[in-house]
This record gives sequence, C-alpha cells and structure tokens, in this order.
Amino acid sequence: MTETTKARKRSSIFLRARNSFYRSKGERGADVDTLRGNSGSNFENEAVVTRGGSGLGFFSCFGKTNYSGKKYILVKGPHIFVFNQATSSAPKFAIPLKHEIVNVHVSKGKTQIVALETGLGDVQYEFRFDLSENDGIAKEFGRVLKEQILVGNSDVVKKVREC
Repeated sequence: MTETTKARKRSSIFLRARNSFYRSKGERGADVDTLRGNSGSNFENEAVVTRGGSGLGFFSCFGKTNYSGKKYILVKGPHIFVFNQATSSAPKFAIPLKHEIVNVHVSKGKTQIVALETGLGDVQYEFRFDLSENDGIAKEFGRVLKEQILVGNSDVVKKVREC
C-alpha cells in the first residue's frame, strides 16, 4: 500500500467520524475505538491537560486556571484527541499537529510535563503525566508527537503543491 493510499484512507476515516460527530451535535461518531480503526493509535494514555502556559506572567493572578483535569489522550496521525474518559462517545476537543514544537521537561518527582509550543515558543498545551506506573511515558509521548508533527507538516506541503 502506498503512502498516498494510506493518507486517503486515514482522511476518509476522519471525515466519516467528523460528519457523524457534527450530525449528532457532538454526542457520537468519534469514540476511542472508531479513531483506533484497523491500524490502532500512535499513542494512548491519561494525562492532565492544560491549555496555554503555566500562568507565570504579570496578569496570571487575574484569570482562572486553565487546568481541565485528568483526561484520556489519543494520538492518531497528525491529531491529538482529548477525551474526558476512555469510554466517552466523542472527544472533548482535538489538537491538530502542524508546525508545533515539542518540549519534554525534566521530571519532577513522579510527574513530567510535555509542552506543545508554537514556532515562537508560546505554550499552547501542556500534558502532565504520572510516572508512577511507567517512567518513560512522557518521553514516548514526546517522540510520537515529533513524528506526527512531521507527518502533519508534510501533509500541508502536499496540499500546497497540489494547488
């Protein structure tokens, strides 16, 4: 099977799930099993997901916290799908992986943070992993993200060349 055939199949799976998700107003269509498909996911685990930076700036005391609690994350192709639980019928949100930078922080105690940053270094998302069961899970997540960012970047280049 060629790479273009794989890319078409992958995009058709996402398209069918997306259409079902929209028709049901977010109630079904993209559960964990559907996203795994026949080939499985690139990464799955639980992590505390934080949107934006850690709030160390001057105005950080005026806003509410961005912590969304422990979530189930699934990486499939150039997307991260964030679920409330592994059994949820639809993801809470999805993060496209294009032109981001992955920063795996040094572990502190039994936790380790992986930050997803823009090209300018602004933190978009932070993923905090519990290392008590698997001490290499954050590094594995960082490795998978780097691979899938390259896939997402090459998909963008292909689309530009086709135009």
